[in-house]
Amino acid sequence: LEMQRANHNGDPEAVNLLVADYKVQRQRLLAIDRELCAYADLNLVVHDHDLFRFEEGLSTANSWIEDSLFPALSLVNRGRMVSSRGQSYALLKRYEDADREFNVAISLFKSEAELYKKEIDQTRVYQCFNLLDLEPSRAVDVMETILHNSLQAAGMNPANAFGNPFHEHLFLKLLWTL
Repeated sequence: LEMQRANHNGDPEAVNLLVADYKVQRQRLLAIDRELCAYADLNLVVHDHDLFRFEEGLSTANSWIEDSLFPALSLVNRGRMVSSRGQSYALLKRYEDADREFNVAISLFKSEAELYKKEIDQTRVYQCFNLLDLEPSRAVDVMETILHNSLQAAGMNPANAFGNPFHEHLFLKLLWTL
């Protein structure tokens, strides 16, 4: 959690120290609490992406997804790990692989859609960014779904539709791209 907090606070020195410490302790944590270790590794993927180490982020996600105990992880960690692999693929310009992973993650979250609305929405945002590079016409379709859901959440008031900064960024990028 400290690693996540330092990353969000933009403190690269603290993040680097915490990542180094985590890597030393990781095997012990894995033996004690796989869920917490998976959560920490998800933050490690974000850290690697922030440093443009996309292959390392992909390797971390793959180590979980390809593990025989992956199905035993919680639904939320499985969905987030698959989504993270999709993000890694997108950053590596493997757009079709990324789209496949985003669809898998959304399917996982949809199995308990009411509980995981936020994760579905966030994964759709990642998918839409990826589709802008892969197939812009499909990005428009995904953006329509995201915007429709935002409008519903805002009580159909367009002035409040972009309460989520990711939606606003995505919409502006979509306008710029098309």
